[in-house]
Amino acid sequence: MSVKKCNGSRKTQLTFPPLAFIAVVNLHEQPGFLAPTTPPSLPWPFNYYMAHGQLATSQGSSSGFPDSALVQLQTARDAALQAARAAVRDTTRLTRLLAILSEPGTLDQLLDRALSTLSELFIADIIVLLDPIGTGGFLPLASVGLPESMTLQPFSFAPDHYLHQMMRERKLRIIDNVAEDEILDPRFRELEAQVVVGLPVFGENSIRGVLVVARCQGERFADSEIDLLATMAYRIGLTLEDDQRKVQLEEIIQSGNVIGRHLDPHMITSQAARLIQNITRAKSGAVALRNSRGEFYCAALHGLPMNGSQTVCRLASQLVKHPQFTIDLPYSTDAVAELLQLVDTDILPPTPIQTMLAFPIHQNNCLVGILFAFRFHSLAFNAITSQMGMLYTNYVAAALENAHLFQTGQRELTERIKAEQALRASDNRFRAIIRSVSDIITILTPDGIIHYISPAAELLWKYSVITLYGQNILDYLPNDDRTNLNELLQQVISQDEKNEIKGGVRILDKEQQWRFFEVTLVNLSHDPEIMGIVATFHDVTERNLYELELNRLAFHDPLTSLPNRAHFMERLRIALAQADRADLCVAVIFFDLDNFKQVNDTLGHEYGDKVLCTVADRMRSCMRQGDTAARLGGDEFTLMIEGLSSLEQVIPVAKRLLHLLHEPIEIDGHTILVGGSMGISLSIPFKDNREQLLRKADLAMYQAKKSGKGCFRIYEENWATNPDG
Repeated sequence: MSVKKCNGSRKTQLTFPPLAFIAVVNLHEQPGFLAPTTPPSLPWPFNYYMAHGQLATSQGSSSGFPDSALVQLQTARDAALQAARAAVRDTTRLTRLLAILSEPGTLDQLLDRALSTLSELFIADIIVLLDPIGTGGFLPLASVGLPESMTLQPFSFAPDHYLHQMMRERKLRIIDNVAEDEILDPRFRELEAQVVVGLPVFGENSIRGVLVVARCQGERFADSEIDLLATMAYRIGLTLEDDQRKVQLEEIIQSGNVIGRHLDPHMITSQAARLIQNITRAKSGAVALRNSRGEFYCAALHGLPMNGSQTVCRLASQLVKHPQFTIDLPYSTDAVAELLQLVDTDILPPTPIQTMLAFPIHQNNCLVGILFAFRFHSLAFNAITSQMGMLYTNYVAAALENAHLFQTGQRELTERIKAEQALRASDNRFRAIIRSVSDIITILTPDGIIHYISPAAELLWKYSVITLYGQNILDYLPNDDRTNLNELLQQVISQDEKNEIKGGVRILDKEQQWRFFEVTLVNLSHDPEIMGIVATFHDVTERNLYELELNRLAFHDPLTSLPNRAHFMERLRIALAQADRADLCVAVIFFDLDNFKQVNDTLGHEYGDKVLCTVADRMRSCMRQGDTAARLGGDEFTLMIEGLSSLEQVIPVAKRLLHLLHEPIEIDGHTILVGGSMGISLSIPFKDNREQLLRKADLAMYQAKKSGKGCFRIYEENWATNPDG
C-alpha cells in the first residue's frame, strides 16, 4: 500500500508469510500436528523439528544442517508467529468494533462507544469524526479527547488545509511532526499531539467525511494499524449512511404531512423551501415556479437575503438549458459560479452559494418549477440525499397540483353559483358538494344509479360526464369492491339522515388503470333538492403509491431489493416466536464475500454493485418458500430458514448456496470470482432471541474465515466462553 505523508512521503509494503507456514507456527505446541501443514519448500523433518523447537544447533547435529540455516529458520518461525499474533489481534479489534456498531441505540450512542473503543484499542488520545457530506457542516459529529469548547468550533475547509485535500483526493494523511506542521488544525498542536492520521470515511458509493486519530505520546501508527483503522472508518461510514437514510425518511413523512395540509400554493412553496434545508442538510432553500409565459419567478426563499431571488431565477433559467438537466432526476453541481457566469453577472448581487442540488417539479410530464437546496461550501450532496430530496419533491408537486385543482374548482364553483343563484335547488346542491372540487361528487340511488356526477370524473376516471349519467357505478368496480360499496349504500340508507358512512373502493378508469378512492356517503334522499345519496370519491392513488414506496425504501436494500437489516430482524423475531409455539427451530445463515474488496479496488464500485445484485439473485434461486434473504450492509448477507426440526435440514441449503457463490460471475467480459464464508446457527426453543441467533451465526462465519474461507461452520455452544473455537 502507498501512504501519503505531509512532511515527505513513504511507501510501506506489507508482506505475509505463506499460510501453511503460519499454520505450523500457530500449532507448534501440538505434537500431533505433523506433515499436512509443512511448507513445500522445506524438507519434512526440518519443519517438524523447527515447529517443536527441537532443531540441533551444532555443526555435528544429527539433522545435518549448518548453524546458519538453523538460525535463519528459527528467525523465520519467530516472524511468522509474530505476524499470526498480529492478525489475530487485528481480527479481535475489528470484531469488537463491528459488535459495537451492531448494538441497539441512537447514532450518538453508537459513535461514542465506537470512538471510545478505537481510543482504547489503538492507544489514541484524540479521535475526531467529521461528516460534512451528511451534516452539511464541519463541526465534529463525535469526538474523544477534544475539550467541549473545541467541539463547538468548525474545522477549516480551506483548499490548502488537510480536510479539503483528503475529501478531494480521497487519500489518507499521516502527520509525523505535528508541532512543525502549519496547515494542520491548530487544536492538535494545542493538545500536544505528536502524530496524527487522517482517514477518509466512505459510504457505499462515495466519500462522506474524515476520521482523525492522534497520539500525544508513544510511537507512530504502524502500517497494519492504519489498514485496520481504514477498515473501521469504512464501517462507520456505512453506519452513518444507514442512519441518514432512516432519519431523512422520517423527515420526509413529517414534512409531507405539513405541506399536505395546505391548499394555498404560497404556503406550500414557503414550507417546501424551509423544509428542504432540513432534509438535505443545506444552508438555504428556494422554489422557482414558471408563470403562464414560461418565465421563472422566485416563489419562496429561505436562508438567503431577498435579493437572492434574482440569483434563483437566473439559475433556474440556465438549468433548463443545461444538457444534463431532466425533469425526472435531480441535478447537483459544485460549479454554481460557472453557471452564473453564463449570464450578465453585473446585475446580480454577490452570492455565498457554492454547491447546488436542484429537484425538478413536474406535472403531466411538464416542468412547472424547480426546488433548490444550496450549500455555502464546495462539498457535493451524496446520492442518498438526492434520492430522498427527489421523493420529497414529489410530495411538493402533488400538493401544488391539488392546490391548483382546488383553486380552479373554487373559481368554477363560484361562477356557477353566481349564474344559478336564482335556482334554490342548484344552490343547495352545490352547497352539499362544495367540500372539494378535486374530489368526484356524485348523487346515487340506493341501487347505485348515477343521477349527478361532477366534472372531476373526466380528469380522474377519463370518462365523459354525459356518458356516466344513468349508469350504475357498481359496474365500474371489481367484484370485491362492488360488494363493499353495495353494503355501504344499504348501510347509509338504514342510518339517520345526514350521517356519514366511509369506506374505500377501487375503480377501473377508461384507460384500464386502477385508481384507489376513499368514499364518503351521506343519505340526502329526504332533501327535495337532492333526493339521493351524495357520494364523494377522494383519489388516494398517489398517496398509496408514495406510502408503498416509502415502506419499500425503509425496509428494503435499494441496490438488491432484498430486505434490509430492520426488515430481517423483524421477520426473525416473528419466526422465533412461531417456532417456540410449534417446538421447532429457526436457522440463520450469515455470510460475506471473500474477495469483494478486490473487485471494488480493481474494477470499481459499479462492478461491485453488479456482483452484489448477482449474489442476491443466486440467493433467491436456492431459497425455499417461506425463507427470508437479506442484505445487512456492504457485502454481508443473511438467510433465515424456518420450521426446522434438525440441523441436517439446513446443510443442503448451505451447500447449494456456497456452491452458487463460488461459481464465476460474468460482467461485461470480466470473469469475477468472489466466493464466500458462511456461519450457521440454529435456535434453541425458548432460549435464543434474534440478536443472539444472529450473533452466533456471525461468530460461526468468522470461524469459517479462520478455517481458510470458502466454507461454512456451524455454531457450537462452547464458543460462548471460547470464541476462538
